[in-house]
Amino acid sequence: MSESIERRVIRIVSRAALVAEDCVRPETPLASIAIGSLEQIECVLAVEEAFHVELDPQELWQSRTVNDLVEAVARAREQAARRPPS
Repeated sequence: MSESIERRVIRIVSRAALVAEDCVRPETPLASIAIGSLEQIECVLAVEEAFHVELDPQELWQSRTVNDLVEAVARAREQAARRPPS
């Protein structure tokens, strides 16, 4: 069984922030786990690579919690699935 989007995003965020996974929950504000700008970039690149999607920059600016990031990934996956194959 594949891992959920939420679980994978939590793993990526926790690694980027250098905090234990059990300290990161969907409702966790990204600012509260002290992710700096470099870590944010690493986190976004890791998420995009893990899910084979490109996240909308506007959505990323509006993301405040881990769940916001999870929802952005879910929307990006839905959009990617609707695109015709190249």
